[in-house]
Amino acid sequence: MKKPKITKGEWEYHKDFTAVTVKKGKMVADCFHAFDMEYEQNANGQAISAVPEMIDTLIELRVNMINLKQALYDDGYRGSAMMVSKDIAKIEQALKKAGCHE
Repeated sequence: MKKPKITKGEWEYHKDFTAVTVKKGKMVADCFHAFDMEYEQNANGQAISAVPEMIDTLIELRVNMINLKQALYDDGYRGSAMMVSKDIAKIEQALKKAGCHE
């Protein structure tokens, strides 16, 4: 799967002004006005800042799981391969929700 065309660079969350930015101060997300509670603003900002790394990790994990599924199938562990297939489907669903595509 291919990563969506999100803002490139390392995303950082800045608690002092509840924004997620990349280098040169380019804002990716503003978490301040969306929620009333400070803990929600901070939690949302931290989660959003991890999105690029999570997408990269899920893409890599998907490839590894597909290879594992094939190895299990080739070695006669068809039941285990089917279980891995369910996990691959969950990963693909999350990636599609994030805007990834084939």
